[in-house]
Amino acid sequence: MNNDKRKDYFRLKRITALMLFAVTAEGVVTFTTWIAAVDTTENRKFLRNYRAEYDDQEPDAFAALSRPSVYILAQAIADASSTVTHLLGEFHFDCNGDAVYEPVVARVRDGRFEVFRQ
Repeated sequence: MNNDKRKDYFRLKRITALMLFAVTAEGVVTFTTWIAAVDTTENRKFLRNYRAEYDDQEPDAFAALSRPSVYILAQAIADASSTVTHLLGEFHFDCNGDAVYEPVVARVRDGRFEVFRQ
């Protein structure tokens, strides 16, 4: 499958899932790691850069999480006791090695995620 067909396939799959989701999830409140609706300087910068790089496509959470993951890993290697601030906000590992960060509280409205509390 060439790259354009692959993009079209995943775009169609995502649209189909969102359509089904929009009908059944209206008003649902959930916790997640990232949504595009979060209004921070870092997030606006990420969205602008991602859209410019990928022909105005909307990023998903996996795209948003991949970049901070690399920075978190690099910082963790450099200094195991540090706190890193990035697209997802502040992040650090606790004394047990567990990731500590604030989740986003999101609500579904009109078939899209919106920030419920930030």
